[in-house]
Parts: sequence; C-alpha cells; structure tokens
Amino acid sequence: MAARLLLLSALVISPAQSILQTATIDVLLPGVPTPLTLLASQASFGPSLVSYTDGHHLSTSSSSSRPAGVGLIPSTPPSDDPFLCNDWITNKNTNNNNNNNDGEKSYNNAALLVPRGQCSFQRKALSAQRLGASAIIIYGSLSSRYALNVTNSTNDDGTSNNDAYTRNDYTMEDVIWPTDKQDYDCSNGQAFIPSNVFEKMNFLTSPGGYVDSNDEYLIGNSENNVCVKYAAANDDTSSSSFVSSCESQRCLVTGNNVTTDGGSDGEGIKYEACCAWDFAIWLYQDATLSKEEQAEVTIPAVYITMQQATEFLDLMNGVNNNENGNGDPIVLSMYARDRPYVNSSAIIIWALGVFVAWLASYHSSGDYRSYAKAIQMKSQWMARAGGVGGAVAVASSSTRRQGGGGGGDEYVDERPPSSPGRGDGTPRSRSQSRERNAATASAASPPSENGERTIYRGGEDDAAAVIANRSVQPRHQEEESLELDASHALGFIVMASTSLLVLFYFKIFNVVKIFYAFGCSGAFAQVVLYPLLTRIF
Repeated sequence: MAARLLLLSALVISPAQSILQTATIDVLLPGVPTPLTLLASQASFGPSLVSYTDGHHLSTSSSSSRPAGVGLIPSTPPSDDPFLCNDWITNKNTNNNNNNNDGEKSYNNAALLVPRGQCSFQRKALSAQRLGASAIIIYGSLSSRYALNVTNSTNDDGTSNNDAYTRNDYTMEDVIWPTDKQDYDCSNGQAFIPSNVFEKMNFLTSPGGYVDSNDEYLIGNSENNVCVKYAAANDDTSSSSFVSSCESQRCLVTGNNVTTDGGSDGEGIKYEACCAWDFAIWLYQDATLSKEEQAEVTIPAVYITMQQATEFLDLMNGVNNNENGNGDPIVLSMYARDRPYVNSSAIIIWALGVFVAWLASYHSSGDYRSYAKAIQMKSQWMARAGGVGGAVAVASSSTRRQGGGGGGDEYVDERPPSSPGRGDGTPRSRSQSRERNAATASAASPPSENGERTIYRGGEDDAAAVIANRSVQPRHQEEESLELDASHALGFIVMASTSLLVLFYFKIFNVVKIFYAFGCSGAFAQVVLYPLLTRIF
C-alpha cells in the first residue's frame, strides 16, 4: 500500500512539459554578484550553444574570442521594424554593422529581444544577424496570436508598395483570431467582456492587427485584467478562481461573442476571452528560405515565455532608467544546460521491469523444472542400467512382499546391499545413509496423479526403477483450446476506443497513470515483496 501511495503521489505532483528547455540565460545586473537565470528552448537552426563550463565566464576573454552567446548586451529591435520582418518584406539587405534604422544605435555584440509573430523564427534570426547582432532571443507575446487577412490587398508584390501593411480599412471580419486549444484553453479560465470594454481594444492596426496597448487589459492578476474582472462564474469568487486556474495570468480574446439581455455595462453583446497558453516552444526551420539563406544564419537563437520576457524587459527598463545610459549595462550569457550522458533513472526502471518479469516467469515454470529434473534422472538411471532392457531387469528384481496381519506393502531390494560408503571409499554412517536415501527417493519421485509425492524406501536405483516404469506427464492433460474469437476482438476494440474517447474528451488522463500505478505496484508486491516477506517472517 505504501508503494502504491508513493507512486500515485509522484504522478499527481510531477508536472509534464511539452518542450524541454535545454538552454539557460544568465542575466548579470550591474552591482549584483548573482545572475538571474532564465530557462529557454533552443532552435533547430543556427549554431549550438556552448556548455556551461565555457558559457558562465562572462568577461574572461575578449569579445572577438568569446564563444557564441557569451558576454552579450541585450537590446531591442529598431522602432520601425519591431518584429524584424520588414527586412524580408521590403527586400532590404542591411549590411552587417551598418545600423542606420535607429540613428547611431549599434547592435555589435548584442542579443536582440524580439517578439514572436509576423514571420518565421529563422527569418527573424536572419534579420538580426544582418543588423550585426550576435544572438537573438525570441519571446512569446499576445500579439503573435493575432493576424489580419491580407488576401484582399492590392499590389501584393513583396515590396513596400504592398498595401497590406499600410491600409487602414480592415474590419473585424479580417481578423484572424487565436486557435482554441493551441493558443488558449477556456477550461483554464474564461471571461465574457462587455462590448463597451471590448471597444477600448484595437485589433485592426497594420500589420498584425493587435496593438501592444491591449496588453494592459489582458495581462495581470488584478481587475485591470478584464478576464479577472469579468471571469465567467455565478459566485463572488470568480475573480480569484481565474487567477488561480490561469497560470499565465494572460487571456486572449477569441472572437466568439454571446448575446445577452444587455445591462449597464454593455449593449447586449459580450466577447469571450480565455486563458492563454504560455509554454516553451520549438524554434523550427523555415522551409520557404533558400538553402543559401538557411546556411547564412550563424547566430544562436532561443525562445523564452511571455512571463519570462516581462520580467526581463522590466529589468532592462529599470536599469536604463536608473543609469540614464551612462552606467554599466546588463550582460547576459547563453549556454546549453548540462545533460547526463546516461539516464540512470531509465536504466533503473528498465532493470526493475526485467527483474520482475524474470522472477515471475521463473516461479511460473516451477512445475516444468520438476518434470524436467525427473526425466533427466530417469535418463541417467537408464543409461547406467544399460538401456531399456537393463532397466526392466533391475525394476523386476525389486519384488513387493505382502506383510502378514494386514500390514502395508513396501518395496524391498533383494539385491546384495551395496557398501554404504562415500565416493572416496570411507564408510558412511547409518544416519547419513538414511538422509541420503530419503532425499534421493524424494527428489527422484515425481508427483503422482493426485499431486502427492510417494517416498520409496529403497535406494536410488529403486526410485529410478519406478520412474522408468512410470511415464512422466504434466498434471494438466486437458487439450489446449483457443478461448478468443472475433467477438472478443471486436469487443476489445469497442471498449478501448470508448475508453480513449472518454479519457481525452473529459481530460482525465491521470486516470490511466493511476491504473498503471496500481497495476505495477500490485505486480511488484505479488512477485517480489510478498515472497520476500514470507521467507523472512
């Protein structure tokens, strides 16, 4: 029971992550000896990050000899290209270290913090490299979950003449809203925003529709977040329930609306908003880039979540405001997290499974080992007796005498008694002879038809003679039959499909883990613990 509770608690408490954050960003603040550490996920393109041994030394070498991602100054993109996508759209090939977008701002030895959205991750990295940056940190944002339908735009020639990025006549029908379960999950928190509050937000500004000023209405754990204020519930604890259930503390307007009876805070229409996902993601390659452009990306790229980005950007703004640009800057170092070459936990689990399976099969084959031992002894005795004829002769030399007065039958060996000596010629004591004969007869005698062993009082040859005249057969003589047919297979498919549908529809995946926990712990207790405790006590 203790083992079951331990396994159950481990499954309930341990969270599961979809993407492993294999990178670490150490942020060293001015005057603070201990860096702030952020976990990040790496990209599938560009160079790999250095190990921690090389990456945690922020200033031990010159900038020209430092590994990629080490000793960098965090910076933001140019104001006219906040997503680093205009370099692709307008076909502007900015030369390395020729940074004229923001006046005299330089991106040498810089790590650009760029929001997600508007174009692919690899295009952002390519644009950052062309600006002269040494690394790029892409972070999640609510704006990246929205887009505008530009299929009706004119002059779509891939240049600045494309009015998809300049027109101002978009309507709500042109908004591409976030996707359920991929970008948000209403089961983690849901709110219905009145129309007069919804109108304060802007989803129609080029190029992506969503503007950053919307964040003040959709982020936080106070009632400034409209999802906290208008959380869907019928009691007074709706606000606190949204804060506790929505881990990201952010919500997305889904584009779905409901019609109500109106009221003081609305005109009969309310807009749905749900808790936004904020997970680490994988920075995948852009298949639309040419091979030359893909090979051109030589700077490391990582991804951090919306919450991590908010913390990081607040630190940057605080340091810049306090120092007025004249103090020591923030320095960061990006490196790969140490990972063991051998997964010891997987080896232990594998070894435990193999051991339990071996022990179960060993115990289940106990009867077959007994039969095999009896057959082996019979073969050895027949070989010593000189074949089948000799075995029959020896067997017939042992006659059964009927005792007077109704006494029981016993086998008596009429051959001359052999010398009760050991193998080395020394005489064996009478007690030793009795013990040896009893053990030999017991081991040599297979179970009878009713499952009982018969102890023969003769010597080893008498026991073997009985074995020679008795065919050794397993206890179960019934003919094997196939108990499964097509109906069983069909029933299994129906039941399994129904169970999976129920588990996924009602999101009760942990039930399967609980079943596995009980099954595995029960098998371990039955096969290992119970026999062990039985032998000890």
